[in-house]
Amino acid sequence: MRRTFHCCICLLAAGAVIAVAAEPASRPVDTSTTTQTAATQPVAFDVYGGYFVSNQFEPAAPRSFVVARDRAAFDAVFGAGFVMGDRSHRLADDAFDKSIVLAVIKRGNQLWNFSMTDATSADGVLTVSYTAKADPPGSAEFSSSLIASVPKADYREIRFQENGKVVSPDGLK
Repeated sequence: MRRTFHCCICLLAAGAVIAVAAEPASRPVDTSTTTQTAATQPVAFDVYGGYFVSNQFEPAAPRSFVVARDRAAFDAVFGAGFVMGDRSHRLADDAFDKSIVLAVIKRGNQLWNFSMTDATSADGVLTVSYTAKADPPGSAEFSSSLIASVPKADYREIRFQENGKVVSPDGLK
């Protein structure tokens, strides 16, 4: 009886860890828990994976920012990488009908792990917030990317905020 009780507790704890670790690729806007001011509005976003960065796109830049409003602009920067058993969340064929795609790319001798935390809009300025953590440096060169979509809107500026600090150039549209 006691052993069965301990097994049940272990299974419940393991289930809780798995549930917490499984972050969804997209996050709907929940305005009931948002602590934004009246002028700042949350923006829904979706995160994608399974793409590689073209070696023709700004190859010497240590960091790049992408705002793709159509498939041609996206395909000029990214290609789909397929491997056996791949279940990456990719853009739908009609994704650009209702969305714009935003991306940050980091290059160098270390892989970067990104996690998009928030997207907000205030006075026509879209702010995309994410965390970035680097793996230890190695001898190979890498291009790591965060790719996300947001609903189309008339944004006069788009800002990328990494680990709480604005890192994109002024006037990005």
